[in-house]
Amino acid sequence: MWGSYSSTTGLLRFYASRKDMPEHDHGLDGFRFFEAYDAGEAEAAEAFEEFGRYTAAGIYGIQSVLDLQRFAIGGGISARPEVAEKIRQSVDRQFELIPTTPFGKPEIVSCKYGNDANLIGALSFHLDRVGRE
Repeated sequence: MWGSYSSTTGLLRFYASRKDMPEHDHGLDGFRFFEAYDAGEAEAAEAFEEFGRYTAAGIYGIQSVLDLQRFAIGGGISARPEVAEKIRQSVDRQFELIPTTPFGKPEIVSCKYGNDANLIGALSFHLDRVGRE
């Protein structure tokens, strides 16, 4: 469920709703979104803020169980440095809102391999399983 909000799909859905476009089949992609964002479109900025809030809320929830040191942000839109920065800012705000949090605030970083991180992870998992058989 969290992935449907904290992903390119979620970001585009937030944006489409502000533009009164259909939730699905809106014809948007990350490139079109960031063209609007770079042009200073208010709806794009608002959608990006919402994306940051939802992502930070998910990170906070995971952190409350696992208390990780670092979250690595990947995927296609992670090529844009402002994605990790927006998530970092939103996580900072989330922890400021709840100052008595009994666990540490994690570091937010971009994946070294960006959009290919999931592919490399899947290949590694596969090779590990093949090696055990």
